[in-house]
Amino acid sequence: MLARAGFAIPHPHLRTGFRAPPTPFVTHPAQSSQAFLRDSGLPERWQHRDRFAILQTGFRGGLDFLVTWAAWQNDPLRCERLHFVVLEASPPDPAALEQTRAAVAFDPLLRELARHLCAQWPTLFLGAQPGTQRLEFAAGRVVLTLVFGELLSTLPTLAMRADAFYLDARADSNSYSLVDPLVSNSLADAYTVPGPFLLRGFTRLAAQHATLVATSMHAGLRKRLREFGFEITSVRDNSDSDSDGSRIVASFAPRFRVRRHEPPAPFSEICSHAARDAIVIGAGLAGCALVERLAARGWQVTLIERQASAAQEASGNPAGVFHPIVTSDDSFAARLSRAGFLYALRRWSDLRDGGASFSPHAEGLFVAAQNEDEFAAMRATLERLALPDSYVKLLSREQAALQIGVTPAFGGWLFARGGWLDPAALCKAQLDAAGARLKRLFGQVAQRLEQRGDRWHVIDAHGASIADASVVIVANAVDAQRLLHSRHLPLNAIRGQVTVLPLLSDAAHLAPEIPLIGDGYLVRLNSKSLMTGASYDLDDTDPELRWNSQRENLDRLAQLVPSSRGHFDSATLAGRVGLRCVTSDRMPVIGPVADEAAALALSGTLNGAHLADIPRIRGLYAATAYGSRGLTWAALGAELIASQLDGEPWPVDRKLADGVDPARFLLRVLRQTL
Repeated sequence: MLARAGFAIPHPHLRTGFRAPPTPFVTHPAQSSQAFLRDSGLPERWQHRDRFAILQTGFRGGLDFLVTWAAWQNDPLRCERLHFVVLEASPPDPAALEQTRAAVAFDPLLRELARHLCAQWPTLFLGAQPGTQRLEFAAGRVVLTLVFGELLSTLPTLAMRADAFYLDARADSNSYSLVDPLVSNSLADAYTVPGPFLLRGFTRLAAQHATLVATSMHAGLRKRLREFGFEITSVRDNSDSDSDGSRIVASFAPRFRVRRHEPPAPFSEICSHAARDAIVIGAGLAGCALVERLAARGWQVTLIERQASAAQEASGNPAGVFHPIVTSDDSFAARLSRAGFLYALRRWSDLRDGGASFSPHAEGLFVAAQNEDEFAAMRATLERLALPDSYVKLLSREQAALQIGVTPAFGGWLFARGGWLDPAALCKAQLDAAGARLKRLFGQVAQRLEQRGDRWHVIDAHGASIADASVVIVANAVDAQRLLHSRHLPLNAIRGQVTVLPLLSDAAHLAPEIPLIGDGYLVRLNSKSLMTGASYDLDDTDPELRWNSQRENLDRLAQLVPSSRGHFDSATLAGRVGLRCVTSDRMPVIGPVADEAAALALSGTLNGAHLADIPRIRGLYAATAYGSRGLTWAALGAELIASQLDGEPWPVDRKLADGVDPARFLLRVLRQTL
């Protein structure tokens, strides 16, 4: 049966009836990991390649990752970027990593790599909440993507093109997802026999000639693989023991189409003559994050901005706050904000490690309830979700006053790693990190886009082409709708006015140590000023400072901090106006732009269509509608688009990616008209 799934033997010596010599018994912890490498044809297969991706079931304390990383590090012909993706039912705790670190102490390189892994290991694991964590090593050339959750839920939503599979049938944390009732008649067998679900999932993700290496503790595993068409040899035949020696090897070589959609491919494959250059339109948080992520992968980037410098519009406020969303049902918005928040913290840390001078204030952020009923709901939510204190914890009004130095009206949630930063400083750091790979065209207005063959041209008001590239990414907030000419991309402008408060001696008790959030917010900018806001004026694009908006901001502040009432005169205060961009569902727009004309012309054939079925405009992407969460979403959005362009494993699952896909609104229209 597996011939139909497209797997065949990878090497001539694996012919039927041939039995390879047994592998020696394991003499140290890394030996089984080295066997994974050898049986996968590595390091030879990744040599001289741009990228190579490995998928493993079960993390095994990180041992296989460390051995693979060490082999890559020692190979002068190694690929430019190595991706190692792990499906793991539950996050290992730091103690498990320390055990691995001790186990590889015999090898200086492994010991050093284990130190880096332990240093970067995320502490904000979310208990039973599944999710994806991405860690970067070796200046971003080695990427570890950890996908936490049961295989039954994570494997179908994984977006990647795998060049090699490491299947450890002994990985107990994933075992129950592998149960095959056709083969497993006992609980013991359930730990060792992967079923059709797993193999079909691998088929969906496999690159051409992908290798599969599986450990075996039971003959049932070999039986199931043979039923699926693998031609198998055991490098070590120990079916009656629990030795590490038993192995199965196969490669992906489909004889006919075995899947509806191909796994993510690099843009260079889709457009074989395309150069690795891109235009980003808009130099706010969205655009600057894109510049940094593309340049880090070797792309040449042209940044076009109508203002004289970066972060002059909505991203130009003196401060921006960042924190995730928590909801009782762990909603889509909560999961997306969690992914964006955790990824942003790591990206900013990497930027600072690279010499960037901006300084995020991530000492905490407090979200206050607006009444006692909401505070009770907050308590119930944390009890239901069992989130760790290192992520969020509940504080009473009195506890909050001690933590933040200001007494809020009610208790609420403390996000230990939330905080605020200067968006303009972050944008500058991201552009500086791009170095010579970035060309800045400031003070230039993109009037329209024009595709000529394989190149996109940005045309100015005089009809001249001011820049051209293989890819263009529109990241200029609500103005993106004008450039994209989309009838099914509902972008709206929301006016936001912030108020700057002088920090006078009689207002010292109003200066919080960390940002305080409620219906409005309060942030201490420096020793002389605070900032509060912001107004929320839908479909209002007035750029002028308004007295009534200042008054509204002070009223919101009084609801948040009752003792602030009467301290400030709204007529004398400074402020700033910016326009947020939002969609009708309040989620961002990130990814390839739909070809609406082609999709509508094919509407009769798109019955039951998925987003992957929607035709796209080649080389055109969007990153916009971040609303007031640009700091939370911009880095993750940039990483998603960069991964899509380079055919790399995505930093989020398909469900999250689908929820921000620019074509989601068009798909809803198509489904309504069919």
